[in-house]
Amino acid sequence: MGHSIQSGEIIGGRYFVVYALGLGEWGHIYLAEDIKCDRARRVLKEFSPKPSHTARLEKTAQLCDREVQILAQLKHPQIPQFRESLRVKHRERECLFFVQDYVKGLNYRELLQIRQQQGRCFSEGEMIRFLGKILPVLGYIHDRGLVHGNLAPENLILRNGDSLPVPIDFGGIKQAIATAVNFPPPEKPGYAPYEQVQQKIILPQSDLYALAVTVLVLLTGREPQNLLERQTLDWDWQQVKIRPEFAQILQKMLATEARDRFFSATEVLNALNPLMQPTVPEIETPELDLPPYPPPRSWGQKLLFFFRTLILVVFFSAVAGAMGWFAGKVWIDRQVARYNREKEAHILAQQPLEAPETLSFPPKGDRAVRQAQNQALRDRCAQLGVDYSFFTDLVEEEEAAQEQNFLDTKEDRAALEERLLEKLSHLSEEARLGLGDYEMEQREEWIEEVNQLHLSRKAFFDLADGKFFDHFPEKQGEDFQDRAIAQVWQGILFDTFNALQSGSAIEEIILVPGAFSSTVRGTLEPGTGKAFILRLEAGQQFELSLDTDHLTQLSLYGPRGEVAFLEDSRNGTWFGQLPEDGYYEVALVSQDSEPLDYQLNFAIVDP
Repeated sequence: MGHSIQSGEIIGGRYFVVYALGLGEWGHIYLAEDIKCDRARRVLKEFSPKPSHTARLEKTAQLCDREVQILAQLKHPQIPQFRESLRVKHRERECLFFVQDYVKGLNYRELLQIRQQQGRCFSEGEMIRFLGKILPVLGYIHDRGLVHGNLAPENLILRNGDSLPVPIDFGGIKQAIATAVNFPPPEKPGYAPYEQVQQKIILPQSDLYALAVTVLVLLTGREPQNLLERQTLDWDWQQVKIRPEFAQILQKMLATEARDRFFSATEVLNALNPLMQPTVPEIETPELDLPPYPPPRSWGQKLLFFFRTLILVVFFSAVAGAMGWFAGKVWIDRQVARYNREKEAHILAQQPLEAPETLSFPPKGDRAVRQAQNQALRDRCAQLGVDYSFFTDLVEEEEAAQEQNFLDTKEDRAALEERLLEKLSHLSEEARLGLGDYEMEQREEWIEEVNQLHLSRKAFFDLADGKFFDHFPEKQGEDFQDRAIAQVWQGILFDTFNALQSGSAIEEIILVPGAFSSTVRGTLEPGTGKAFILRLEAGQQFELSLDTDHLTQLSLYGPRGEVAFLEDSRNGTWFGQLPEDGYYEVALVSQDSEPLDYQLNFAIVDP
């Protein structure tokens, strides 16, 4: 099923389509920019009816428009704002779109897949913190008489920047579509409770059930059908390695009958509160100040508020419609002309983007050519998953640095963009997605987890610095922490963190009784490094030696990184008496332009 909308098209005279994000249950999902709202990023979810359902499009639009109006009243920092339902004619075909704010980040299904590639899942502590951050959002939704109705790992995004979970894909719109086309709504097997599947009743307690199933999936990496016994509807708790207190809370959320579950999200939070104390250390993340929300309204108050709102909407719609008709025609004519210009620019940009020469353009001055250049750059950023706004900031920062340093061979803009894109391509896709949104708090979280591997901040940074300065040698000795390039360094730090967590960048050297030496051989690619840890004792005479014919930096740190016996040394040997017990750290980083072979020797002399 190909994309019905192409990059560069404008939908409804307002939404400039950047590219397709994927395929949902009812149609394609697109990333777009709102040209009426300072190019703010939106998500366009398309409802593409089958030919047999086209006649029901009017009913579908009415039901969905009502649902969107209800959801648009939700004003919470962890809920992306619903904007509108949009019915347009595209290429002689009626289309319906749902417009919502874009949330940058990975959903929990994608995060779980990354964890599973590393041989692990989410921990109990992470899930307790996750519940502590998502339950207040559900409480806010439920207090307003609404239910999400579609919770699953795919529909919860870990937002970049503040690391808060954000619910997406509310079930109300899907239910409205299903009602209009007389077709069962798509449901994720195992996440919906009995009353939702069999009785078609959706309660706040239904969300609590789906949330608990989501937690079990993230803890085990197993799907609900592999955790639930279909005959007895009992969950297989032997697969879930958590404390009994936490298991009891999840079991109550997973009760078959809704009346046996917790009454509200707040009640679950109160039960979880003792588990959030020092026994489960909290990773600090920047918290958003939530506005004071009004108390829940009674149904009578809600009906009165609804009719008052309806009367005001009808009145102002009539006035605005009369005024808007005259201005609208002029505005539409302008937008059509702009659309034609942007379409022409997009056609110019449809050429292969991998080769460096694709960013080489004719002399400046031609507006269409400059538009094509910008669109080509946007496409390159989209291919790499790099935020376009961040990348332009990075390019401008590097241009200013070249001006300030009075370089004789200053790069032109296109060459600079190509060079930076090539360097960013060496980061993992997940690291590139975070560029522009990394925070100091995230870095401290990674350091805290690396410390659990008996590795200090110093050794951790040594490995990241090796790769960063291999790509950006001109940054040596500069203080760039407040600049855009610091985001690239933190992206490399994120990849280094993942390499340490997976075990590919760290190795424990164990000197077994009777054998007081050990030799490690390996190969390092340019700019890469590896850490080694050894459990040693105070008073031991320890010798470290490195054999290689290539350029390297070698560091030897005492326990917790408090003492540096060697630091970024090109001299590959050290011998001396150890001052204390603990884990000693060795960080080896390649500074060569070619892959290098090395041999590291560890020995306790005269034990």
